[in-house]
Amino acid sequence: MEKNILNKKQWDSRIKTIATKRLKKFRSVLTATSMGSYFNSAIIEYYVDSDRTLSVVINVQKYKELRKLFMDHSDAEMRERGLYPKS
Repeated sequence: MEKNILNKKQWDSRIKTIATKRLKKFRSVLTATSMGSYFNSAIIEYYVDSDRTLSVVINVQKYKELRKLFMDHSDAEMRERGLYPKS
């Protein structure tokens, strides 16, 4: 399993970027906060490093799978097909 360490700000930025792209592509109504709850399953652990910065360790493969799922399907299509991942 490939892992990656990001600070919380970087992680939040990734989720907001995906939400913005979906908004432009699908006119999606799912907010970055709501979407973040689905992406939490890609987080392996949280920790505070030596300079008191909150960081996350993510499972890169799981993150890529979720990103592809959300970028390839609209909210309506995901609801119809039951594609929403278990949060």
